[in-house]
Amino acid sequence: MVEATENRERDHARTLFRPLDLSGIRGAFLERKMGPRRIVVGLISEKDSAMLAVVPQLDRAQLVLGELPSSAWPFVKATGRFGGAFPASTAPELMKVLEGLGAVTLNLPASLAGQELPADGRVHAQLVLDARLSLRLQLMMEPLAGAPTQLPGEGPVRLSSWRREGRVHALRDLVAEATAVDALIARLALPAEARVGPHQWQVSEPDAALELLERLQGLGSDVVLKTEGPRVLRALAPADLKVAIRQKLDWFALEGQASVDGLVIPLARVLEAIRGGRSWVELGTHQFARLSAQLVERLAPIALSTRSRGDSPEVTLADAPALELLEGQIGALEWAGAFKRIVERMRASRGLKPRLPTGLTATLRDYQRDGFTWLSRLAAWGAGAVLADDMGLGKTVQALALLAARAKLGPALVVGRAELEARGQALHAQTQGDAVARRWPSGGHRRGRAR
Repeated sequence: MVEATENRERDHARTLFRPLDLSGIRGAFLERKMGPRRIVVGLISEKDSAMLAVVPQLDRAQLVLGELPSSAWPFVKATGRFGGAFPASTAPELMKVLEGLGAVTLNLPASLAGQELPADGRVHAQLVLDARLSLRLQLMMEPLAGAPTQLPGEGPVRLSSWRREGRVHALRDLVAEATAVDALIARLALPAEARVGPHQWQVSEPDAALELLERLQGLGSDVVLKTEGPRVLRALAPADLKVAIRQKLDWFALEGQASVDGLVIPLARVLEAIRGGRSWVELGTHQFARLSAQLVERLAPIALSTRSRGDSPEVTLADAPALELLEGQIGALEWAGAFKRIVERMRASRGLKPRLPTGLTATLRDYQRDGFTWLSRLAAWGAGAVLADDMGLGKTVQALALLAARAKLGPALVVGRAELEARGQALHAQTQGDAVARRWPSGGHRRGRAR
């Protein structure tokens, strides 16, 4: 028997008007308390059925709230006949019997059910994220504020609660709930292997967990999110990024920052995360931000090619094409004057259509002419290159054509293996231009010096 004094009746009603499981009251109903102005909950028998009853006051009529399942009737008859006193030694067996009696669904009369409110049909997602960015997701329904949460499509149809203005209730649409949660599971592409319980998933890999969180946040008002654990900010986008190339004594430094939700993240930390293959960056104690796919795509070439020099990454001419692609795509991009001139030369070289030197007698195939053009354009803005191909496909003649075309600009140094010298001299003879070759032997395998 469950009892409470009158000044706690309102709080007690919150429990009385919910679905009750006999295992939850653990046989307390077997006792009877007599006294004025008490609330008494007990089991009674009426005709051939067992009922759950509430006695608000003992001097008033009993109020039947819900019918017990038929499996409970033999037990109720036995306790009514033989009394409700059991030896302490029988408690384990008694609990097994009580737990097997089933649940009680309360069906209040309309006069007692109170105002009917529309049930909230939105799926509620409970997210628990730990410090290792492992995510546990539980999908539930909260049809009526103040009433117990329910598994989607399961449990009682009617839920009751208590408000300041009185008792209220809501009627659930179990079919609609099941349909909504199934659609959400498909939309989120939740993996079956990550399922650990009824409508519950565990995602242990950080990137996968943050991707799932981002998809949930993108659903808007369709889903009610409740999160516990570290704070995960919105994904960093290219527009959140500000970058500046600064000229140091004899090198260029890449500086900048990303801003999200009022927090500032150094660019070096973002590049470090991308270099480490992570799609997220730690902002501080229990705070993380995800890196959007667009941001990673634009910064990955720079992250992989730069190296740290002091507190800032160092950029070289080789980074100019990737840095140029950031222009107009991020929040702000500021160039050092000297690096800006490099970028301008790079842009101008794209329209360059170099001609083969007039003294070149060797015939270049189409792909060799393409290689010569590519080398010429790179040389025009001062970048280096590696011309790589299988042996015998004309790398040497392409290089000699470039040297001959640029002979008027000044001397060029060619460093090569000694056994290739004869081949190089033979090809050089085919240039017959202004290029003059001079040889500085290394003196066998010893280091030589050009004079």
